[in-house]
Parts: sequence; structure tokens; C-alpha cells
Amino acid sequence: MTLTVTSKKTTPFLDQNPGTSGLRKKTEIFMQQNYTENFIQSIFANLSLETRKSGTLVIGGDGRYYCVEAAKIAIKIAAANQIKKIIICYNGLGSTPAISHLINKYSAIGAIILTASHN
Repeated sequence: MTLTVTSKKTTPFLDQNPGTSGLRKKTEIFMQQNYTENFIQSIFANLSLETRKSGTLVIGGDGRYYCVEAAKIAIKIAAANQIKKIIICYNGLGSTPAISHLINKYSAIGAIILTASHN
């Protein structure tokens, strides 16, 4: 499979300040043009190219509204950032404990967990 990487010029969102519980916003906020894309790209921008090229990333969520769409965005952006291996939970569904297990099992560099809760 061949993917084409395209770059887009966007404007930063000043409210994207995640805490220890992630970026908590209403779904409608994430659905704004480039909001999800900008936030996900900011994650990869903080990883070295070496880490990205050698790393494994886990992606999954609770299946709520917009979860599948956001997961697809995350997968595309991870691929564009040369993440070596992406583990996607079955049908995109994965609880936080299950994703934590996958991070440990595969020594992943991290995960993108699309959920409104932490359990």
C-alpha cells in the first residue's frame, strides 16, 4: 500500500493544553476543521525522528461518536510521521487498561486513546 503525504498550513488552537488526563473537550470541538489533526501532529512533533522510525504506537478508543473518524486521522498522521509500527485495536475499540497492556507488551512509545473516561 502506498500513501501520499500532504502538508497543510494551519493555525494553532490556543486551547490545546492537555493535562495529566489528556485533552478534554466536547466532541464538537474536536470536529472543528484541523483541530484533531493539529493536536495529533503536536504529539509527533515532540518525538525525535529516530524514536518515530523505531517506535510502536497503539491506537484505540471507546467507540463513542467521532472515535472511528479520529482514529483514522491518527493512523494517517502516524504513518506520515514515519511511525514504524501501529497497533490498532480491533474495530478501533480498546479500553484504557487493554491499551495499557498493549503498550507494555510491545514496548510501545505510547498510545492515542480516544475516550471520555479513564477505565
